[in-house]
Amino acid sequence: MTLERARAALGKQACKNARCRRSRLEMRAPAFERYRMGDAQRRNCCRDLSTNLPTVGYPTTAGFESHPQWCVSLREMITLFDHPLSPYAQKAKIALLEKRLAFVARLPARLSAGSTEVVFANANPRLEVPALIDGDVQVFDSSILLQYLEDAYPSPPLLPASPADRARVRMLEEAMDTTFEAITWGIAEIRYFGRAEGGQAAAMLAKASRQLAGLFAWLERQLGEREWFNGEDFGWGDLCVAPCVNGASRLDHPPPLNSTLRAWLGRVNIRPSVAQATTEADGWLQMSDRANAKDLIATGRMVRRYRDHRLEWMMKSGGADIVMNGLEQKNIRFSPELD
Repeated sequence: MTLERARAALGKQACKNARCRRSRLEMRAPAFERYRMGDAQRRNCCRDLSTNLPTVGYPTTAGFESHPQWCVSLREMITLFDHPLSPYAQKAKIALLEKRLAFVARLPARLSAGSTEVVFANANPRLEVPALIDGDVQVFDSSILLQYLEDAYPSPPLLPASPADRARVRMLEEAMDTTFEAITWGIAEIRYFGRAEGGQAAAMLAKASRQLAGLFAWLERQLGEREWFNGEDFGWGDLCVAPCVNGASRLDHPPPLNSTLRAWLGRVNIRPSVAQATTEADGWLQMSDRANAKDLIATGRMVRRYRDHRLEWMMKSGGADIVMNGLEQKNIRFSPELD
């Protein structure tokens, strides 16, 4: 559903839910603040679509399914299963915003423990974000999701025009999704979730710092003299790089001062689509219970997924015992089997 259609529908029809008392103007709070309102207030389901970009909300899955009388226009929107801190979900969110597609973002219930929610599981049997529902179409994997949006909604285009540049930005995406994200994820495992302590933690964090420095230098070379990774205009390459570099910055590893990469980051972060995704991620981090993160891991209430590149990083960076201990304590999991 396009933003223009959503505006028209909301302009003609009020929400059918008798409990929806809140005016649209009052619902202009950032998405993470709306999520923090709690279940009762989240039932105030109208979303303001009168601004330049679609408004994104974070109703829980259970809240959505127990609340059948959503606005007709909201029910017709694209659904993005999302977590604000996921760089993969941020890629999808930025693409939706850039293409001016109205959508609602939903946080799957119990995502950190392996969600068993049926709608989400049907959309993505790997039980990870992002996943997208667009009418009868269900798409998972952030790269495939971006390609679906480019094919289904080609205007404005996010991929550059030439085959060579398209290959170049897709290789950028691959490097960010695998090599770069694994490092920032590993840093978070140590700093927030206490997977390593003392000398082991110091050695692993130092290795991560060296790896990020190398990747920043590589990104500098990829950017070259371009204003954007995509070329003359913002696009696919930029929306794939920005979430990961911003994630590293949150972990006290920003690009070097006075570098072209740092200058690019300043430009990209004032773009409305990136600014929205970044603000929601920052807000989520502020409201998260990091003080109890170690306890959540120790008690098994949070089970972190170690798959593919993340597992590789942990094994080669001095954390083989972390993996074995986590499997024994059942606070590490792998991808579910498909059946």
